[in-house]
Amino acid sequence: MKFSGPRQFYRSLNVNGKLFFSYLWVILGAVVAMGAAAIFSLNTYRERNIQDLNQSQLSRIAGSISYNLKLSSRLSDILFTDMVVNRALAQRYAGALEVWRAYIQQGLADHLRQFRVINPEILSMSFFVTNPTLLRYENFIVPIASMTEIPNPEPGPLGATITYRFDLPKDSSQPKVLIMERLLYNLGEDQTVLLPMGVLRLGVNTQRIFDTGNLLYSHDSVIWTEDASGTVVNGTRPPLSELKRGALLQESIQTPGWVVHAFVPRANPFEGLSDSIPVMLLVAVLSLGILATASQLVSRNFTRRIQRQLNHALQIASGNFDSKIGDPSGDEISRLSASLDALSGRLKQLIDENIERGVSLKAAEMTALQAQINPHMLYNTLATVYWMARDIEAHDIAEVTDSLVKFFRYSLNKGKEMIRVSDEIEQIHAYLRIQQYRFKDSAFTYEVRVDPGAEDQMIPKLILQPFVENAILHGMENLGRPGHIRIEGAVDRKILRLSVQDNGVGIETDALNQPANRGATSGGFGIFNVRERLRLHYGTGATCRVAAGDTGGTRVVVELPARV
Repeated sequence: MKFSGPRQFYRSLNVNGKLFFSYLWVILGAVVAMGAAAIFSLNTYRERNIQDLNQSQLSRIAGSISYNLKLSSRLSDILFTDMVVNRALAQRYAGALEVWRAYIQQGLADHLRQFRVINPEILSMSFFVTNPTLLRYENFIVPIASMTEIPNPEPGPLGATITYRFDLPKDSSQPKVLIMERLLYNLGEDQTVLLPMGVLRLGVNTQRIFDTGNLLYSHDSVIWTEDASGTVVNGTRPPLSELKRGALLQESIQTPGWVVHAFVPRANPFEGLSDSIPVMLLVAVLSLGILATASQLVSRNFTRRIQRQLNHALQIASGNFDSKIGDPSGDEISRLSASLDALSGRLKQLIDENIERGVSLKAAEMTALQAQINPHMLYNTLATVYWMARDIEAHDIAEVTDSLVKFFRYSLNKGKEMIRVSDEIEQIHAYLRIQQYRFKDSAFTYEVRVDPGAEDQMIPKLILQPFVENAILHGMENLGRPGHIRIEGAVDRKILRLSVQDNGVGIETDALNQPANRGATSGGFGIFNVRERLRLHYGTGATCRVAAGDTGGTRVVVELPARV
């Protein structure tokens, strides 16, 4: 079988296949969506986790820089409190003391050289002194007048405040130098007043301070340090366009007012997942297989129940109405199964009723055919009597015979069961004229009111005649006053309503409204016959009610569907 496209292939599948592929697409979409959501959530969690770790590491780096800076500042503190240095710088040398001054300066220089040997991170060391009796000695002792700019640090206890600045070497191969400067004080002659003694300048290799390594968890991260003015003192700050492509972290070093910055680029969402891809693929395949199997089982469960309904419908189509599905699950498919069961039962009931009605109609037709033999002979005989009465001028006999001939002609109706309302009324006219000749001593009157819209309506023949006959035989005999019969017909809201009412003695309407049998009295049998014929022709669409009349007597109302 060839398919021109996916749509034709899908249409060629049975319900089970269509459900399976529908579930499969939904499952695939759900798996892809959940996978994307899992990768996004994992990446977000990893970025947040890495950022927290990087922030923690940056805090450690800032702490390490602060600690190294304190170690370097401690060198300045040691020299600041060194008694040998303080005595040598505070001593006044003049006259005979010049030899002593030379000796002291040489000893101070040796002392400072030894200090630098012990602390190799010190690149330079100078004392800019205010003592005019001290001469310049190498770079250790320099008159303060040689300083181009005297530091002006914030006040502090005994000159404890240190100012920091960086000295960038002309040769890029040389390390950066951190210059630390502080004021030196000494007690005056009265030992009560602190007098400025000069400035201590200490140059420290910055590599010693910033040698913390790039300890962040992101390989492409960049770390740099800025001073309080925003000048980069260590590392390299990325351009602004690069800073927009990642996260910017920072930690402050409070003592000199420095800020350590770190730039962490955005991580690739699939970075680090390469090792997990086989496992993820295996889990996805297994999940897809399990879900596909589950969808196949679910679709098969539904299609099996639908197949049972299809088989049941085929059984109904073949005429087997005893087949039942019997699905007790209670869901929509179960209710559909129950509806199909009810439909098959109703169809069986209707077919049985139709068969019964057909049998009854056939029997009635056979009875009518058999009954037509004698009425035909009687009809011909009455016609002969009519002409004989005319010949001897027996006009009453001729008129009665003529009415009886008309009555039989309408009753036979050429073997047809259905006649017009106007024909039924003409038959009743003939019957009533015959009865008026019979009851001359106790004559009765009658009236007929049939709307024009009801005259052409088709009804089963002899529907009203049995009720007119009952009105005369049971209502007019022994009445003691003139009788009256009113016959009406009208169409109202697609209902043809025919009624026969008399002012006679009345009959037991309760007995007549009960189902009669063929062994009942003649009146009851006539009503039973009318009701049975109405049922055979119209089912439950026609009714026949017997009740007491408005002015006494009995009223019979027949209602049946009108032809529009």
